[in-house]
Amino acid sequence: MSESFQSLVDVYGPQVANAVMEEFRTGVNFELIKAQKAHRQMSATPHARSGSINGLGYIAADIPADIYWNWEGAKPGFWKDPSNREWFLKQNPEYRRKYQPKPRVGWVPILTA
Repeated sequence: MSESFQSLVDVYGPQVANAVMEEFRTGVNFELIKAQKAHRQMSATPHARSGSINGLGYIAADIPADIYWNWEGAKPGFWKDPSNREWFLKQNPEYRRKYQPKPRVGWVPILTA
């Protein structure tokens, strides 16, 4: 056992020392804190207008990559099912786009430099 680990055991006990060492190895709580910070920033940020993407429709939500991949890893194919996406957005409305323009048939935006 290393000297620093032994001092943790002496001061806080083996259960706390093991939890601290596990956190050093995995970083799970650090990732959770980063995700919570991103969650707070996302809910505080006003959403911009969303345009259509090559005729595929409008952006319905802005989901951070870590949340997307956590769900995809836990339940493969989660994001392909529309009912799952709708459930997720009901549980987390801060990720839903606030503004959705009405589609206009035959209208193409002109981009200027």
